Amino acid sequence: MYPVEVLYTKTPESDYFAASVKTVLQIHVEEKPGDVLLFLTGEEEIENACYEIRDEVKKLGDSVGPISVLPLYSSLPPQSQNRIFDDPPAPNKKGIPGRKVIIATNIAETSLTIDGIVYVVDPGLSKQKVYNPRLRIESLLVSPISRASAKQRAGRAGRTKPGKCYRLFTEKSLEKDLQENSIPEIQRSNLSSVVLNLKKLGINDIVHFDYMDPPAPETLMRALEQLNYLGALDDEGELTDIGYKMAEFPLDPLLSKILLSASVQYKCVNEALSIIAMLNVPNVWIRPKDQQEQSDRAKAKFSHPDGDHLSLLNVFNTFKAKDMDADWCW
Repeated sequence: MYPVEVLYTKTPESDYFAASVKTVLQIHVEEKPGDVLLFLTGEEEIENACYEIRDEVKKLGDSVGPISVLPLYSSLPPQSQNRIFDDPPAPNKKGIPGRKVIIATNIAETSLTIDGIVYVVDPGLSKQKVYNPRLRIESLLVSPISRASAKQRAGRAGRTKPGKCYRLFTEKSLEKDLQENSIPEIQRSNLSSVVLNLKKLGINDIVHFDYMDPPAPETLMRALEQLNYLGALDDEGELTDIGYKMAEFPLDPLLSKILLSASVQYKCVNEALSIIAMLNVPNVWIRPKDQQEQSDRAKAKFSHPDGDHLSLLNVFNTFKAKDMDADWCW
């Protein structure tokens, strides 16, 4: 909507976290009123940055305006997420206006718009989900963003009035090190559910199907292997009766197989259903930075020697026993 001035560092930053905190403090001390949006990669990093910025501003006292530092990441409880839409703090005794600083993951890149953002600080990194078909492991890795993402982040500063975007990398790095676009999710995900759904739709030639962004053949082969092992596909690659039922569930094929077959065989449908439901909602544990020991003690009451799945079942069963009381959950 409005022009955004983009500023780069002269040399590459060795510690992007320290540079991010320093840039936010510099903006707060020297720049005109306007809220700041800082992009970082994950919950722990965001909470540490909030703590450091609050601490540094406290040391500056009344010589600068009051500041409200708010984290934003997907596992944050909804009431805490909504605080990002509050007004910035009122001016201090000297009449210096307050400022709001939001420290977010790439959730704030496209998913929502926060009015009043004038300054964006972009270290050029984000966490991306990556699937390794050989190990069959999905992990979150910190990796450089794409040029398209960098442009999207800068655009957040020009929504309500002209803004500035501070990129904590060099202009040369933008051209040389960043890809044009992010790698599509289909190329870095486990494709078992995708293959199962395509088979259910009657598309038999999975490998030569006209994907917009074709995934790696190895990932497709691993997905077919896994579905065959689970009994969803026969040795000819055709959908079996149980495979057809598994495709009806909006779940990972491993979980739908447990629900439809294994839990019946071992006579534990009720328990399996509770555990799978618990695995498909946001994390039930909240561990605030200032109450970590209390949180760990509370969590320890439910821990089971046989692992996290049975710990989750303990939580669910106790919740039912306490008449589903929200105060008990807290």
